[in-house]
Amino acid sequence: MGKKKIANIFNLYKHETIVEVSDPHGNATKIKIKKLTSDQSRSASEYLDTRLATEKARIDAAQREFILKTFQHLPKSRLADLIISIEAPYIRDIIDLAPQGEGDIEKTAKDKWESSRREKLDTETEESLISYLVDLSIESKAKNGAFGDYNRMVLCLSCLDPDTGEQIFSMDEQEPNYIGHCSQDAINFITNKRLEIATAETQGEIRRAAKDPNFT
Repeated sequence: MGKKKIANIFNLYKHETIVEVSDPHGNATKIKIKKLTSDQSRSASEYLDTRLATEKARIDAAQREFILKTFQHLPKSRLADLIISIEAPYIRDIIDLAPQGEGDIEKTAKDKWESSRREKLDTETEESLISYLVDLSIESKAKNGAFGDYNRMVLCLSCLDPDTGEQIFSMDEQEPNYIGHCSQDAINFITNKRLEIATAETQGEIRRAAKDPNFT
């Protein structure tokens, strides 16, 4: 099957879909969710970096001493457990693409990473583990807040009115369409739909890459 001809390069890798958002009272509306452009992705990434830096500075100033006290009298093994529990969700690229049906490979890779990480932590002093754990906790707390704002920023950029193409949400608290005025249930629904689109697209790219004769 030949490649489909397109009008111009700006239509390459373009993805969008229309979803319906409804509530238990029978109210419903449609929104268009589209893939971000390169400029929008860069703006969102820069926004996230700024929010992370701001949140880390705020939490460090307000909570460092309290966080430090919670770890000071814990045994070394417990400190290692806490570090691993915080690091684990952020571990990426620790496994290669596995053939379908070999789901145990991912678990094996994660177990191997944890074992190796624990061995490394065992060589550290309690003082260094506590210092690292305090910094890690502050960063983790900062990510929780910053990523929430980042998600709202991405929704503002990617959610459009299907008829006009205008952005539905605004990050400006003074605007009537400020995203913070939207119900959390609606935000959760739209977020999940956007992630479904992104996940499906990523999985498709992986499948195409795996079938490529040049893939190694």
